[in-house]
Amino acid sequence: MVSIKDRRVHVRSGSTSLYAMFATTGMDDSTPRGTFEIEPERGDPFFNAREGMGARCYTGFLHHGVFLFRSVPTYAHGAYIADQADLLGIRPGSHGCVWG
Repeated sequence: MVSIKDRRVHVRSGSTSLYAMFATTGMDDSTPRGTFEIEPERGDPFFNAREGMGARCYTGFLHHGVFLFRSVPTYAHGAYIADQADLLGIRPGSHGCVWG
């Protein structure tokens, strides 16, 4: 479960909370709301030169890769971008994806 308001991801088994972590969601209220199935799109590290950032891993949750649950943004060589990681749990930073 993703709490956009609290910027947290909660892993649950039924009503039992197993784990919680900080997250970042979409700027301008762009993260979709609802119940979604994990889609087959998932993968290894990628880099989007147009955006100037990538991720170490991802899983699609809406529109087959348009909206992702993904790692904190990375540089082309794979290191995390520190100022993007600093957004976790603090404020929105994505274009609709959930970073964790």
